[in-house]
Amino acid sequence: MQVWLSSNPAAIHLLKQNPEKINWCNLSKNPAAIRLLEENPEKIYWYYLSENPAIFSLDKCALRNRLYTPTECGGIALWEEFAMRLFHPNRIKRDIREFNYCLAEHIYLYISTSEYTENRKRSRHDGDGDDGGY
Repeated sequence: MQVWLSSNPAAIHLLKQNPEKINWCNLSKNPAAIRLLEENPEKIYWYYLSENPAIFSLDKCALRNRLYTPTECGGIALWEEFAMRLFHPNRIKRDIREFNYCLAEHIYLYISTSEYTENRKRSRHDGDGDDGGY
């Protein structure tokens, strides 16, 4: 019972009233237990805390600004960087070769299974290995 109770986000108020019932291992994974964990840092199971999604917070305003505003260092906005990576020629070649799909044309390239298998074998042996990190 203690294990389940400590994992239940709706049970935090019960655990605060009955701290002897707390299973700290499972509580460390409980997203609703952050304040209780902050009050008892010596009891935190750090490995399990790393699985807790509530320990991360996103600054949505900063992300929104970064999405459309060029940076001082790189000089490009985040959406431009995404587009550059998404439509990189080596990525498009890889998608066509491995998945028979070209996002740039947004169509599937239909070829027979045996032809596809043969092309994959050939491309792995004949390829230059440069796929732009994709």
